Amino acid sequence: GMSVWRNDPVLQKLPTWCGALVRRTTGRSDPGRGGAYCCIGPLERRQVVELERNAEFLGDSGSEEICFFADEGHVDPSETVRTLREAASELGAKFRGNSCVADTIERKGVVCG
Repeated sequence: GMSVWRNDPVLQKLPTWCGALVRRTTGRSDPGRGGAYCCIGPLERRQVVELERNAEFLGDSGSEEICFFADEGHVDPSETVRTLREAASELGAKFRGNSCVADTIERKGVVCG
């Protein structure tokens, strides 16, 4: 999960931690929590606009609320693949184009070939 992105020496430089606004059903049973990590909210309209001035998803139905997940982020998929491939190559992995994988070799539950 997220701890891998924050702690792995290869992966930790890849994410842009920017936070995310999330619309969810009002009255969820996990106040202050968004599952695996904390959220801030529900937010007032003024707070939402401070975080994202172009936010247009604020309904007036009263059945939804907006929360901010500060630990949310994103990665560039191409840069991530390039970084993982370079790290694997440094550890001895070989990459072959236009090939099908017929089988894998495992030792002690870890794929090694």
